[in-house]
Amino acid sequence: MSNHHPSDALGGFEPFNDLHAINVCTVMINFELDAAQPVPPEFWTQVRKAATKLELGVGAPSYGVGVTFQQGSIDLVVNRPPQPDHPAVGVELSSVNENGRVTFRVIALTDTIVVQTLDYVRWTPFFGQVKKAVDALARAYNWERLASVQIEYADRFEQRAPGNPDIWKLLSKDSRFLTPSVLNNQGPWHCHSGHFETTAAGSRRLWKLNVDVRDNEPVRDRADARARAVLVSVTAQDRNFKKDGLTSEAVSAILDDQHSQLKLTFGDVLTDAAKKRIGLMEQ
Repeated sequence: MSNHHPSDALGGFEPFNDLHAINVCTVMINFELDAAQPVPPEFWTQVRKAATKLELGVGAPSYGVGVTFQQGSIDLVVNRPPQPDHPAVGVELSSVNENGRVTFRVIALTDTIVVQTLDYVRWTPFFGQVKKAVDALARAYNWERLASVQIEYADRFEQRAPGNPDIWKLLSKDSRFLTPSVLNNQGPWHCHSGHFETTAAGSRRLWKLNVDVRDNEPVRDRADARARAVLVSVTAQDRNFKKDGLTSEAVSAILDDQHSQLKLTFGDVLTDAAKKRIGLMEQ
């Protein structure tokens, strides 16, 4: 009988689910806003119309969004309940599957649109949902005051094989994003990398990549299990747009370009075996 474990090709690790390693995908679109100005009534009118189009039920009031980069809960923190006398600044709409995971979330704030899924399958269906949400909300925002467009993927690999896992069958030592100090480290570590580039459209794109190797992490579908996990988040954020002619359609094109480049950035930190295992170029 062979002692070969199916996870051995990735050093004892397996992706978060059978199709890919994506834990959460978040799109965030920000606008310049004069904080001293009250929320115009037209904003609420347009958001209510959008909620009807998206068929996500009655929206819950939102009192702001804080961004957290903790990989265990990488996400947006919606500020509820509000501070006393703090007015709502937006609406949150979401759908949840039978397992309690958010399949689709839309948060419409006065200066931000957030679209998110914790049940990602492939880019094409999620991007279709993003475009539908952005189109539904388009009239609530002044697109000439667009400040930034951002997409973030958080991926997770979990130890499934017994014994000591080998992260270097999962992560590539040849990656330009990993610092030399971690390359011979089999213990827990964190590495952050970031850089700017200019896009073909002339905007400025910030890339941020975080890799966490953690011990004593919970294992999906195994309530009492604890093991090593590798978490990778990649963010692309565009700023400094040419203001003429900005539309919701232009934002969709930016997101599609970010996604295509993001796959290359993420793939840079993975071994060929890992990229094949998660079907990276198919996402």
